[in-house]
Amino acid sequence: MIRSDRCRRCLAPLTDVDLTLLGKHWLRDEDSRPGTFSGKRCEECGWNNLVALEHFYDIDLADLASEVHLRSIDLSDTDDREDILNRVRLARATVGSRIRNLVLDHPSWAIAWLVAMIAGVDIKRSTDDANRVLAVQQVYACLVSAGPIDLSMFAAGTLAPDVWVDQIARLTQTMSRLSGAILELGSATASGASIASGRLRLVPSDDLIWMTEVNLSRVEDLDRGYHRDLVQTVDDVEEVVYGASARCLLLQFIGSGSAVGIARATAVPGVLVVDLESPDQTATLLNRSMVLTFERWRSRTVPSFFSADPRRVHRTEQALLVQASSANWLGFAPLLHAQMDSVSVGLTSIGVLAQAYGQAVAAISSRLHLASNVAAVDRGLDVAAVRAKARDVHSEFERAAAAECTAGGVPSMSGVELMDGKRLPCGEIDILGGCVGPRGPVLLVGECKNFDFTFFKDLGPDQARSLIRKGTDQVIRKRSWVGLNWPRITRSLQLPSIEPEVLAVIVTRTIAAPAEQDGIPVLAIAELASLATLVATMPSDTWPRHVRRGTVAAADL
Repeated sequence: MIRSDRCRRCLAPLTDVDLTLLGKHWLRDEDSRPGTFSGKRCEECGWNNLVALEHFYDIDLADLASEVHLRSIDLSDTDDREDILNRVRLARATVGSRIRNLVLDHPSWAIAWLVAMIAGVDIKRSTDDANRVLAVQQVYACLVSAGPIDLSMFAAGTLAPDVWVDQIARLTQTMSRLSGAILELGSATASGASIASGRLRLVPSDDLIWMTEVNLSRVEDLDRGYHRDLVQTVDDVEEVVYGASARCLLLQFIGSGSAVGIARATAVPGVLVVDLESPDQTATLLNRSMVLTFERWRSRTVPSFFSADPRRVHRTEQALLVQASSANWLGFAPLLHAQMDSVSVGLTSIGVLAQAYGQAVAAISSRLHLASNVAAVDRGLDVAAVRAKARDVHSEFERAAAAECTAGGVPSMSGVELMDGKRLPCGEIDILGGCVGPRGPVLLVGECKNFDFTFFKDLGPDQARSLIRKGTDQVIRKRSWVGLNWPRITRSLQLPSIEPEVLAVIVTRTIAAPAEQDGIPVLAIAELASLATLVATMPSDTWPRHVRRGTVAAADL
């Protein structure tokens, strides 16, 4: 169990700490799934803390082995971590082999189950839907290694409902158990393993807790001008770089059904079969960029729209199967490659497409970053124009953040590069503002980081933490320069020439986050107005702890 009697963000004491997140072994009982992550919201800073987190799951590998007809794995004879992890890797590979053999032994019914699962993915983004998508990917990974799957059986109308249920019921239950085993044994969030009589406990890592707390404490992104402009600019850049915008392409697809060659019906309601050989321009673009092919799965390190992420890898078929449970590839390439009547088609559903559209909206910063990188290596594109658009987006985000501070009572400027006609030695200050608080002048120094929090098991927390760490170093350097040169700053901001307090903050577009060890608070842009009001109206010793940790007196620098 992991417990905390203090807020992980501001370190304020948490009262009435009484929450346990129970983990249940649901591989044999689908109605006994793990509870939803929950926590206690800190009254001082609003952060939603996981005050207790107990599980991650307990897996009795010996029992699991008997379920899936594998040789029993006994872990009771060792407490060596490396030996334990090696045995877990072996068990993971064995379960993966079992999945592959099962699907290849019953390919037609595996396809039936795959199609039924796709149809069952709802438009809402829920944990249950996410698990179904991962299971779809695992079955598809087994099937796709032999080439495009053949959907002709659905066009023939030979699958009566009673036959369907009788034939695939057992396969569905077995696949559910095996998929759960892969998810558990392959968990990248496990930071340790403890052994007791052959039972393996995967322990939640700090990254899992951090990622969950960030998600629980996410500030809703308001529909403001800078956000709309960011979405539009990303669309414009992708149009130039790829010939289409991921968001607009998906939106057009969802809204224009039969116009993109969806002419082949299946026996399953809710499933869409797209004619990828259609001359329709949208179908052509989908075929080029939105189909999850075997080669993309094998060779790309992580999924991305238009497969724009340049990092490469080579996966075996077994590694491809296991990796299918680690990231939502269908969120970026929502069509599964298939054949019907010898015609190349894409298999999907409105639910899968809607999830991909949600991913496109959520990943606007990373989409812009990748498109800019692609433009930099494509000699046929105007790199300067693309980079100028990207700079405009980030500049507008900084202006919007400064406007939030001003609206809250701390008049602020954005993109400050010069002072008294000279370039700042500390580098450009994204937000620079000040006001006269109850105890004298306060200067605000902000570093803006316009990034998306991507929920890959490994990369999401690492990428976000790396960017926050970089922002921390930058804003500390700039806060020091402002504190040492405060007379110039107060004069420029028309504040009294009195030694001020200097507050440093990191501003993100969508999320708050725990501070790094240096203590600089990380706030979402939607929190800035209330922060500015606090700074302008309340003495610093009454501010929340996480804000106070970003404050120094100019005399101390």
